[in-house]
Amino acid sequence: MDVHAQARSHTAKPGRFTKRARVLTVLLFGMLVIGFVVYPLLYNGYLFPSPMKDDVYAAAALPTQSPAPALTPAPSAPAPTPAPTPVPPMEISLAEYPALAPESDSDAVAVLQKRLMELGYFDFDEITTYYGTVTESAVMLFQRAQELPQTGIADSETLRLLYSTDAQQYHMKAGDKGSDVRSMQRRLTELGYYEDKDNGYFGVATQNAVLRFQKRNKLPETGEVDIDARNLLYSPDARYLVDPTPTPKPTQKPTPKPSATGKPSATKKPSGTSKPNYEIPVITPEIWPTPAPQTTAAPSVTSAPPIAVGSYETSVAGLIQAAKAQLGKPYVWSEEGPDSFDCSGLVYYCLRLSGVSVSRYNSVGFSQVSSWQPIAALSECRAGDILFYKSDTNAAINHTGIYLGGGQFLHASSSAGKVMISATSGYYERNFVIARRVFQ
Repeated sequence: MDVHAQARSHTAKPGRFTKRARVLTVLLFGMLVIGFVVYPLLYNGYLFPSPMKDDVYAAAALPTQSPAPALTPAPSAPAPTPAPTPVPPMEISLAEYPALAPESDSDAVAVLQKRLMELGYFDFDEITTYYGTVTESAVMLFQRAQELPQTGIADSETLRLLYSTDAQQYHMKAGDKGSDVRSMQRRLTELGYYEDKDNGYFGVATQNAVLRFQKRNKLPETGEVDIDARNLLYSPDARYLVDPTPTPKPTQKPTPKPSATGKPSATKKPSGTSKPNYEIPVITPEIWPTPAPQTTAAPSVTSAPPIAVGSYETSVAGLIQAAKAQLGKPYVWSEEGPDSFDCSGLVYYCLRLSGVSVSRYNSVGFSQVSSWQPIAALSECRAGDILFYKSDTNAAINHTGIYLGGGQFLHASSSAGKVMISATSGYYERNFVIARRVFQ
């Protein structure tokens, strides 16, 4: 080989090496690009969308919406807890509304009586399980208020209304009939508001009298008598149409002095017209006072025409004698004799028979008579005292009777349905509220 050939061979080797180096450099660079650029792009799904990417982001987005999902109502789940609470057995039995009729005897009757008492249709001493005439009358009063047929039978419709929130409390309105209306008419007559017949019918004249009573006593002028109006009507707080203030003036008895003027009543002397004109005003006061007491007493007598006022001695003995004469007579609500009574009507009737001047009140009203001495303890009561009771389920006074002494009292019992004598122990000792002493 000549020198030129060797020179060409030495110059050719560096060219091959450079070419290989370039290839290796490109491959290396490509691997770097793939490793650091293409692969991350493929992995993260920028070049080709991947379902895994969507799932990952969807899952990652869930925590931001987690406060809104239905997980938050979970704490309110305890709210349905009232549902599992057991319903009282009484409500379970009442839900079926089994019809009740007179002569029935069951626990459902006791529930019926209690409900009637709560609504003001029952004014009685003890709750029983017997469906007697008193319960029947109370059911009829409720049916009258609800404008249902007054059958006295607690049928399903009556019971459904009675135990509902739509049940109306006791009241009297135009068109009603009954002994309670008649008693109200007598009381309105006593107070000067009513001048018509006490026929037991709530007509126009009765409604007008009620409106006058309500206006005078500052009650809502509805023309109907609810429980509040009735309690006021039968209480010492009821105002007369015209206040009987003039009556105390004549009783001051300055009239005996003018009686001395009887001497100059030799009317022969005052033949002149001037003297008679002067003496007439002096004589008229003597005449005027005597009718005044009669007019005030008359309403109380006419309010209960059958009462023979003063038939018995005005004393404890006379009161007890008058009360015992009524034994066995039936209990009828709002009646005041002579053939039937409610508890307050019996007390009123017997007091009048024994000559005690008193108005027709209910049991609450009699307990408020301030002129009678209050007796706080049953152990301090004496014969002739008027006793007042509440019930086991109601703190308001709803019963009254006359104490006979020896742990016994006489009363018109709604539970027994008649006037009877009972012991003051047990139920009556537990529910005694107060007594009033009529005879000091």
